[in-house]
Amino acid sequence: MDNILEVLAIWVSKNFDWNTALLIVLLVLILVWLYKSPDIYRNRVHDDRTADAAQQLQIDSYYRDANGQYIKENLDWWNEFLIDPEKKAHEMSGDEDAPIDQEHINLLNKRMAFIVEFSSARTVKLLSIYMQKTYAGDIDSDGTLVCISYIVASLRADYTGEKALPMDLLQIKFKDYGENEKKYKKISRTIKKETGIDDHLNYRRLK
Repeated sequence: MDNILEVLAIWVSKNFDWNTALLIVLLVLILVWLYKSPDIYRNRVHDDRTADAAQQLQIDSYYRDANGQYIKENLDWWNEFLIDPEKKAHEMSGDEDAPIDQEHINLLNKRMAFIVEFSSARTVKLLSIYMQKTYAGDIDSDGTLVCISYIVASLRADYTGEKALPMDLLQIKFKDYGENEKKYKKISRTIKKETGIDDHLNYRRLK
């Protein structure tokens, strides 16, 4: 920067007129702007991130304080779905041969509404993948377990900040995990491909 100004000073001393003076002023202003712009950009990014973080903390605090018990009840329900899927399946559908009535439909709708209203875009995406496979009849019991493990892991990340691996959750529950590991991992790869998330629930690309 100093060398450039020195060269400009020498050139002006030999070629001075008012047009040249105006040109020099413009060049100096441009050079100063270029020199300072990285700092301005960094400060703006920092301010934006700080404001976003503060806003997110306010939102999180509001939801936790105003809806803490409701959130806890639903988190417990989804956790129980992974721990005892047969019990939850019966809870949602009733007896095996009985038609699904409105009460059971309302129960499932309530649990889905919680995710849509309070959870991250990632969790909503995982729920949508699971429900579309369910509607299409394109999912078996193993597929259900893997999908629910992803939903539970994502909910846990939403409300505790801790990212448990979905496959780890399955290993905690099922002693025969090793026998079905290849099948679970194949389903997991499909989920990751359809959602764009990786093993740690981070987006590689948003689908």
